[in-house]
Amino acid sequence: MAETQPLHLPDLYIEGFLGIDKLSIPRLGRVTLLVGKNGVGKSTVLDAIRVYAARGRYPVLRELLEGRDEFSSDKFSIEIDEENNTTHIPDIDALFYGWNASRSGCVKIGPNKDDAQLRIEIASHHDMMEWFRALPYGFWNINSTQALKVTLCKSKQIIPWGSFLGVGRPQQRLHAELEVPPAIKCESLGPDILTNQDLARFWDNVVLENNNQGAMEPLRFIFGKAIENVVVVGDNTSKFASPSMQGGRRIMVKLNSYRRPVPLRSLGDGASRMLGVSMAFTSSQDGFLLIDEVENGIHHSV
Repeated sequence: MAETQPLHLPDLYIEGFLGIDKLSIPRLGRVTLLVGKNGVGKSTVLDAIRVYAARGRYPVLRELLEGRDEFSSDKFSIEIDEENNTTHIPDIDALFYGWNASRSGCVKIGPNKDDAQLRIEIASHHDMMEWFRALPYGFWNINSTQALKVTLCKSKQIIPWGSFLGVGRPQQRLHAELEVPPAIKCESLGPDILTNQDLARFWDNVVLENNNQGAMEPLRFIFGKAIENVVVVGDNTSKFASPSMQGGRRIMVKLNSYRRPVPLRSLGDGASRMLGVSMAFTSSQDGFLLIDEVENGIHHSV
């Protein structure tokens, strides 16, 4: 029997992250199911693993807070992007347990072994000055910019978190200079049915790696041999696409009892959920697949 690849996280430790004070899970398997009442933090555990997989990179931290509607009420908490659009900055305090981003607070995510954990804390003035000297003169107002320090093993990132011009560019430059470890492949599915855009993205990955025959197998768990084929139609440039079509691409299914293909969504939520989970599984191989409320839309017999 061939040796299996070691797990990226054989166990898990989380401290000071969102609503979790401290949590230790002594052993994780290749498949781990978390069960508990509403509000105990199951989704937060998945968010923590997602942040760990991304090595604490800015886009994932920001997307996480935006998805939770965590925006600062400070009148200075706005930024201007490269197209001169004004956006609100997510609340940096919300990353920390108790909404307390004190300079002594520190988020820890990773295996139970301390020296392999991802650490997130508020950057000190010394950290900021060290980072500031690597940027073009005058690009930042260091006195009005808060920042996170993210460390993992011997790598370090300084992620500015304040009112500034040129969203994203400084982070990208800094990552390259400080040699942030590569992210671990990770796909995350929420409890809702996937959009056409997400389904089409997963489809592209599956077809590139295998073929569309693999995409049909999960649907056959529900519909048996009634499924003849699955395809994606449309494109991302269609100016006539409705908002519900998410860029104009959608999944179509050919049933042997119908003369022409029908939209996947017309077969019910279970079909969309089953196909989405299956394709996300293929897209996340050698990484993490995080599914929030895995049973949603799928009958227990399936």
